[in-house]
Amino acid sequence: MFRGYRIEDLTGIVFGRWTVIKYYGKIKRLHYWECECECGTVRPLQSQSLTNLKSRSCGCIKKEKQKYSYKIKIEDDNRMKGIIDETKKN
Repeated sequence: MFRGYRIEDLTGIVFGRWTVIKYYGKIKRLHYWECECECGTVRPLQSQSLTNLKSRSCGCIKKEKQKYSYKIKIEDDNRMKGIIDETKKN
């Protein structure tokens, strides 16, 4: 599987939300690993992206943060609307 020099076997190791499934291959001198995100997305990633934590997920973290911040914004808007309604009554 690995010719020339030995590279570290990353199979089974978890990096952020990625779990390394198997060695994908070598493309233009870069080693790639097939990885699965916790959300189920499977994608080949470079060894360096994994070991340096440049890639922590497939993008699902960003989506979750946006969803959470939007939820807080709605709650804040509703709270402010209630405060404004109370001041209008007085």
